[in-house]
Amino acid sequence: MSFIPPTLPHLRNTRQEALSLYKALLKEGSRFFDDHAREYVLERVRERFRTYQQWSYLPRIISKLSEGRKGLKHLKQANENDSKSVMRIMELAYSRRGKRKHDLLKPFMTPPPNNEFGENPKILNKPVHPILHQLLKSQLKSIELGTPPDTSLTAVRVRNMKLKHHERNLSAVVPPLPKEFVETIEKKAQFSDDNSHLMKPRFMPGKNHDGLGQLQNPAIPPRARRRYFQKLLTQIPIVNIDSNNNPSRRIIIEKSPWAVGVRSSTINNFDLFGLNPDELNKKPSKPSKKSGK
Repeated sequence: MSFIPPTLPHLRNTRQEALSLYKALLKEGSRFFDDHAREYVLERVRERFRTYQQWSYLPRIISKLSEGRKGLKHLKQANENDSKSVMRIMELAYSRRGKRKHDLLKPFMTPPPNNEFGENPKILNKPVHPILHQLLKSQLKSIELGTPPDTSLTAVRVRNMKLKHHERNLSAVVPPLPKEFVETIEKKAQFSDDNSHLMKPRFMPGKNHDGLGQLQNPAIPPRARRRYFQKLLTQIPIVNIDSNNNPSRRIIIEKSPWAVGVRSSTINNFDLFGLNPDELNKKPSKPSKKSGK
């Protein structure tokens, strides 16, 4: 009779728990309303479980199962229209946080060698990419930490403080997305559910699916979905290259007109027909304050 190690029953229980957790994560991930975030969640779950399936160290397995249960909790809350959980999943899927965000920043970590945008700006006496410099200026309060007033600090300590401040800035800045990707998000931010757009795709039979890859979820109405995409657009900078000869103004960082907080005009030319342009350009007069007893 062969010897059976005492840890095998525990491993068998964790295997059953992992299988049930894997099925639950796939089930909840397939219910998420956005197609891109849904594919990200399902791919992430399969990749993680494929990586950890050969592990045999019990404390590490239990730790990863605990992380999986936390992720399942966030997915359930997101499918029930919990705003924090929904935005966390959207930010991860659209590279606003996590490893994908840092991968999008890699092309801007080294300055262009041919000075395409003129003279490269400097941070801590080192040249940086002009686009990265403009992203830091538009998203953060201070690009470079000034010299502290405490004169007792050594030069090495001050230099380390400035380097740490620069590293925090790099971890906080968000990169731009491709233009086609931003246009798709803008369409989702203004898309309204209509029965004429609904269809049942082959890869997800039995589920109502609109023309932009969004599933109908009664817990998340169309207005809430549009609002989530408008919030997401506030975290997506749009980089435009100006054609003027002035190098300092060639890179312009903007936000989408569909982002939350960006003012957009709702007046068309037909509404202005017949009105005097001089009267339209006048500033509104402030009402006079009447003195009361």
